[in-house]
Amino acid sequence: MFLAPGTPPLVNANNPHDWHPYESQLQFEMAEFLFSWCQMSAPKIGALLDLWASSLYLHQAQLPFSNHCHLYQTINATTAGDVKWQGFSAGYTGEIPTINPPLWMLKKYNVWFRDPCQVAHQIIGNPSFSNEIDLQPFEEYLTEDQTRQYKDFMSGEWAWEQAVCCFFVVSHIGLTDSGYHF
Repeated sequence: MFLAPGTPPLVNANNPHDWHPYESQLQFEMAEFLFSWCQMSAPKIGALLDLWASSLYLHQAQLPFSNHCHLYQTINATTAGDVKWQGFSAGYTGEIPTINPPLWMLKKYNVWFRDPCQVAHQIIGNPSFSNEIDLQPFEEYLTEDQTRQYKDFMSGEWAWEQAVCCFFVVSHIGLTDSGYHF
């Protein structure tokens, strides 16, 4: 079963209105829209919130976020297990023209990520997904010309190679006799 794009996260079954650390579903969806879908810059988020605030002024209503910092702080407070954020800086390392080089060639960019293997372990270990994930790797080919088809993570080379590697180890060193069953 596949989740549709934009599917909200699983909420607390005891309190379906608990969107912690978000104050509401609107706040969560606004963060997802601005940060993930649009990848909007901080100045543009500020401009949008200012326009939105002016439209709400007469109604004395509140914005989902007071400014881009509030948005980023809420996103950063979102728990995704205990996988730590890691980061590095990257920049262009090729030859730079001496006259009017493009600004992107001169800048350094911060890249932030969580270890994908650790995140995958947490997803697989989450009991909420126990009946929702098919963990069997597969290869799929078109019948006409045997072109390899890629559908999702488990149809990829890495998943297939990991399964073949584990099967080889298990079958050749006898781990099945020690209580491990694959």
